[in-house]
Parts: sequence; structure tokens; C-alpha cells
Amino acid sequence: LRRASSSPSAAAAATKAPSSRARRLAPARSLRFIHMFSDSRVRRLSPGELLFAEGDEAAALYIIRSGTVDVYVLGVNGGRYTIGQRTRGECCGETACLSRKPLNTTVSCASDGGCEVVCVPRDAFLRFVKGSWDVRHALHAASEGHAKARLRRTNFLRTRDEACGDFT
Repeated sequence: LRRASSSPSAAAAATKAPSSRARRLAPARSLRFIHMFSDSRVRRLSPGELLFAEGDEAAALYIIRSGTVDVYVLGVNGGRYTIGQRTRGECCGETACLSRKPLNTTVSCASDGGCEVVCVPRDAFLRFVKGSWDVRHALHAASEGHAKARLRRTNFLRTRDEACGDFT
């Protein structure tokens, strides 16, 4: 028989934080549950079609079912500053739904074959989030990540344009 170790490293291993894979998959699992238990609907987008525009009211959480969408902001000169992309299983619009503020980016379909997006009404999304600490925590983390990436990317693009001229 082996004796249980009481060393600090054994105690640390027993209370180990979730793996990076588990942290990465947690929001996707949460989004599947939101889709399953809400009055959501599927929307099909053609290439280049807008899902929503910056400044629109946050009427829904959007879960990418297939395809890829571009996430961008428009500059004062009308230039398009691409912040990133979202693909299958990822969401957008969650920050505005949680904060009850207007959407701060524009999202359009970037896939040649079009996109399918699950639209979860904001009220249904908020009811579901209130009822589950795990879902709330996972979506809050995803929302913070999206906000940080947006800020970092727009600051870089604006600085580049001020220093070198507008490239868009």
C-alpha cells in the first residue's frame, strides 16, 4: 500500500486549476447549453452580409454555427479596422448583452460559402446566465478576452495610422 503524501506539491496537484484545454472548451459548452435551452433561431448570412453594426442595440447573443465572421470597427475616415475573426462555436455580442450597452463592433460574414449564426434573444440569454454560475463565469472570461483584444488591436491600428498615414 502507498501512503498518501502530505507534501505541499501533492496538495497543489489535488487542487490544480483546470487545464488550458478545459478553460478553452468551457465557453463552447456553455454556448451549446444556451442554444439548447433558449428560444433561439438560426440566421443564414451571405458572404459580406452584416450580422450587426457598431452602435446597434444588443438584441441578442450570436453563436457562430458555421463559417467565419469578421469583427471590425470603422475609423473616423471610414476605414475598416479588423479586430479579429470568430469561427464555429464562438460567440459575439455577449459584452453588449451583459452590459446592456450598444454594440461596439461591426460583424459581417467572411466565409465564401456564407455563415450560419444562432441568435439567442438577450432576455433569454440573461435569464440563463443568471441561473448558472459556471456559464456566467465562462462568458464573463470570454467577454473580457474579446474586449482586451479589441482595445489592443484598435490602439495598434490608430497608432500606426497616426505615425505612418492611413493604410486602409
